[in-house]
Amino acid sequence: RMSGYNLQNIPTRKPIGEQIKRAFIPDEGKVFVARDYSQAEARVVAHLSRAVGLIELFDDPTRDVHKENASRIFNKTLTAVSETERYLAKRVVHAVNYGEMEDTLAQSINEDAEETKVWISVDEARRLREAYFSIYPEIQEVFWANVRRELKQSRTLTTPWGMKRTFYGRWGQDLFRKAYAFVPQSLIGQMGRRALVACYKEIEVAQPEWGAQVLLNVHDSIVMQCNEYALGLVARRMGEVMRFPLVINGKDVAVPTDCQVGWNWGKSSAANSMG
Repeated sequence: RMSGYNLQNIPTRKPIGEQIKRAFIPDEGKVFVARDYSQAEARVVAHLSRAVGLIELFDDPTRDVHKENASRIFNKTLTAVSETERYLAKRVVHAVNYGEMEDTLAQSINEDAEETKVWISVDEARRLREAYFSIYPEIQEVFWANVRRELKQSRTLTTPWGMKRTFYGRWGQDLFRKAYAFVPQSLIGQMGRRALVACYKEIEVAQPEWGAQVLLNVHDSIVMQCNEYALGLVARRMGEVMRFPLVINGKDVAVPTDCQVGWNWGKSSAANSMG
C-alpha cells in the first residue's frame, strides 16, 4: 500500500510503468472499474476544425478510426492496412493536431520502438504528416487559423465551457503549438473533473450499497473500486453520469467512454479482467 503519492506521476513508459501499475490492487472483496473518454481530444479537434470526414468517422462506432485513417494516409484498402500502418496513423493523429513537426514525431515513435518494433525516419514522418493534412486540410485551414486569429486579436482563448487562458509568450511556432493544444486538452480536463464529481455524488454517495469509491481522476479517466457483485451496476452508471452536454461550433458533440475492469490497475488482459 502507498499513501501520500501523486498517482498522476506513475511512470507511463512501458514496461516499467505497467509493472508499477500492477502493484496497485483494490480492497478485499472489491474490483477496479475504470472509464475513460474515447479519443476525446481528437474528437474535439475534429469539431473545432469542422472536418466533416473526420467527424463522420468518430460518430460511427462501427468504424475503426485509426484503420480508416491509415487506409487514407497510405492509400490502401481497409483490408490491406497492416497493424504497423494503423499504429502509425494513430500516432500521427495524436501528435500533429497540435503542430508537432516531423523530427519530434519520429523521435516520439522511435522512443517506443523497442517495444513496438516500429522505427521511422524523419523523412517518413514528414510524409505521414503531409498526408494527414492533405486528407484533413481543415485542421490547419480552420482550427489553426481560428486559434491564430484569436491570439492576434486578444491573446486569449476560451473553451466551450468558459475556461480562459491568455498567452504571453513570444510570437511564433512554440506559442502556436501551446495554443492549439489548449482548448482540446483543457476541455477534456474540465470534463474529467466534472466526471469525478458526478461519480462521487451519483454513485459513491447515492448508492452506498454498491461499496463504490472514487479513487482517481487522471485527465480523461475515472477509476473507482466497488463490491464485486455490483460491478455491472457501477460500470453502467459511470457511463451514464460521465456524459455531459457539449456544443462546439453549434453542433452537439457526444464523447463516449470506454470501460475496463480488473483485479489491479494494470492494463486489461486475460489475466486481469472480469469481462
